[in-house]
Order: sequence, then structure tokens, then C-alpha cells
Amino acid sequence: MSQIARQYTFPLPVRLLQRLIQKSTYPVLTIGAVCFFSLLGFFAATGVLYPGFVQQAGLNPLESTGLSLLMSSLPAYMLMCLAAQVRAMPDIKAALRRILPASHRGREAALDHGRHWWLGALLGVAFAITSNINWDSFALGPDGRTTYAVGVVTGQFILWGTVGLMLHLKIHNALVLHKLGKLVQVDIFNPDRLNVFGRVGLNDLLVVVGAMALTPLQSIDQEFRWINYANAVWVGVPSAITLMLLPIWSVHRRILRTRQAELVLINAQIDLLPKSLEPAAVEQLNALLDRRNHVQHSRNWPMDVTIFAKVVFYVLIPPLAWAGAALVELLIDAYIVG
Repeated sequence: MSQIARQYTFPLPVRLLQRLIQKSTYPVLTIGAVCFFSLLGFFAATGVLYPGFVQQAGLNPLESTGLSLLMSSLPAYMLMCLAAQVRAMPDIKAALRRILPASHRGREAALDHGRHWWLGALLGVAFAITSNINWDSFALGPDGRTTYAVGVVTGQFILWGTVGLMLHLKIHNALVLHKLGKLVQVDIFNPDRLNVFGRVGLNDLLVVVGAMALTPLQSIDQEFRWINYANAVWVGVPSAITLMLLPIWSVHRRILRTRQAELVLINAQIDLLPKSLEPAAVEQLNALLDRRNHVQHSRNWPMDVTIFAKVVFYVLIPPLAWAGAALVELLIDAYIVG
């Protein structure tokens, strides 16, 4: 281990996930199942899963059921993604070490070392308090309303606290990769070595897109409400854009500069060549022209066609999921009216 790498210590959530990975055969599924069923049991015990007093008031209790499913599945999904990230990090660091100059090797150890992880969780809870909990809707009483209110508030704290933790750790990693992108060796004739940046950006995009795609669970009562999706848009869209672009932007800029410098060098060599029809001169000229054509058409992002196609596909998932939820509501309404 290099002297640079020794200065980093893993934060508590990462250490816990590392221990789970070492002791469990299926760590990602284990943490997801434990989190989901524990939360679902909590919501059933507090009456949030299917509140009777809501039905007595003439409202649909399935709205609360959908909320319970979301507050159970989304934290479980986030923790599963974090566990998968921790498990894949050694391979990511190894790929980065191969393209970092010897003087900077060890800086990749900063990945997964977000020190103030608790601050991200607290910011998530603060967001839940100020923007996501409808405090006016709680009416405490002896018929289960008090436990219902406690269950909903606790579930929102857990959900948004987990979201804040996940975003903090991932934004930290994205910033580290952005800095490493300014240091790695760029070879425009072997761009696949830089794909590690694109893969990390794609995975982070998929995490946010997957979370946004879970929000239609709130429409299990067959009513599509924009308010249920507003926070997913305000938080998810900027996060997805940031987590996708931040790791790859510095590498992209360096690829552009390297390609431009190579084109200047090739054009200078072409200008110096004699333009005669001598076989040797023609052969040299054709070689330089082929090289220039290759450089001009080389990709300037650290991702191949497969990664780019996945990015486009993942971006379409939330709109399709939300459109599907709205379409189901329209079809059911039309069937009932018909």
C-alpha cells in the first residue's frame, strides 16, 4: 500500500458493508431482503400498511399501502446499490491504478472514503421534514392515528436519510474521479482503458434511475398524482446528471486536448512532406492521412457504444414507468365508466 493510500480510513457504513460482504454469500440480496421485510413489518405494526381509520373517513387505504411499499423498497434498494458499489470498488481501483502515473498511484484509495457521511443522512432527514412530510395531514388520536403518524414520519426519515447517505457517498466518489481524470494517462489510440470512468458514471445513473422508477408504487391505489413524483424529479434529475457527467467530464476535456494536439502534429508533418508522386512520398502521405482520419473520428468520451446505448436506455425508464402508471389509471377509469 502506498503512502498516499494509508491516509484514508473507510467510514462506518462502508466498513459495515465490507464486513457483510466478507461474511455473506449473497450480501446484496441479504441486505435488501432484511431491510425491506423489517421496514414492511414496522409499517404493518404501526398501521401504515393498511390503516383502518382512513377507510372509515371515506379515503382509499391503498394510498397508504403504496406509500408503505415505497418506504420499504427504496431504502432496501439504496442499500443494495451501496453494497454492490463496495463489492465492485477493488476492481475499479485496480483499473484506475493501471492508467495513473506512478507518482499519483494511491490516490484512487480516496474512493468510498466520504468522511462526513452522517451529514448527507442529516440533510436527507432535513429535506423530509421541510419538503416531503405533510404535517397538516396528521390528526393524533386513540384509533391508531398516533401510531400511524409515528410510522409515516419514521419511514420518511429512514427513506430520505438513506437517499442522503447514498448521494453523499456517490457524489464524493464522483468528485474523486473528476480529480483523477485530470491525472490519468490518456491514449487516444487505446481509449478503452478509460472506460472505467464511463462505467462508474453509468452505474450511478442507473442507481438514480432505478430509484425514480420505484415511485409508481405510490399509485397502487390506481390514482396518478403528480405530487408523488415531484420530489423524485427535483432530487433525481439533477443527481442523475451530476453523477453521470462529473466522473467523465475531466477525462472528456483531456481527450479533446490530446486529440487536438495530435492533429496539429500530424498536419505539421503533412505540410513538411513533398507532394510528389514518388512511391515513398505517397506511402508516407497516405499513412499520415489515415492516421489523421482515425484521430478525427476517434471518440472523445470515456465510454464505448455499449455504455452509451445503456445510458440512453436507462434515461427512458422513469418516464416510461410514470407513463405506464398514468395509463393504467386511465384504462381502469375507462373500464369502470364503460
